[in-house]
Amino acid sequence: MSTLKLTNLQTAAGVANIAINASTGQVTLPSGLDPLITSRAGINPGSGLISEDAMGLLLTSFNEIHYYETTGSNLYLYTRMLPNAIYEVTYTSSGGAENTDFVLYPNGATYTGQFNSHYRYTNGSNGNFDQVNQTGLSYIYFDHQAGGDGNESMGRMTIHSGTSNSPRDLSGFNNKMTFYFGADDGTNVAYGYNRWTDNTVPWTWIGLLSFGGNNKRAWVRRIA
Repeated sequence: MSTLKLTNLQTAAGVANIAINASTGQVTLPSGLDPLITSRAGINPGSGLISEDAMGLLLTSFNEIHYYETTGSNLYLYTRMLPNAIYEVTYTSSGGAENTDFVLYPNGATYTGQFNSHYRYTNGSNGNFDQVNQTGLSYIYFDHQAGGDGNESMGRMTIHSGTSNSPRDLSGFNNKMTFYFGADDGTNVAYGYNRWTDNTVPWTWIGLLSFGGNNKRAWVRRIA
């Protein structure tokens, strides 16, 4: 069997693009391929910051990441969203109060009766992985466990920002949707889907994470 060993990959002009350390195997990416991470405080930004610094809060490329952190339980993710786009948010939470069931307030607000969640979660009394359907909620919600609490949670949500003028849906169906997968140290797991049913309200910035557990961190990126 033959073995091919590489120390770098080059363009047609002979410029090294990717360097590979022959001893350690470490790969060094060329400038422009490493993620561009912008750190932001996760405190309440206020309506003025959201409106006045609109361009500064946008993810300008698929290689850019917004990173947020707070020592408390409320984490504001004030990345602005473009219509008909897909965003991904990964979060961690540790310490503080238990019951880390996932709650997101889109645009940092409540919208009475406009959210439907359909998901599976851990049943604390019998260990089953039960189906739950919750309609008429006022925010995005996923319970990690029925009949119990957990801490030290981590999860990921994929968001479609929605648009009433989507070229893929000429009926005007808005499609503001979220898919969620999360877990915590109470051996609890939840995954499922939420839809924002009001097609007239624009989803302009990701919103407020607010639930039990402190020291929240989140990474936001646009993937489509």
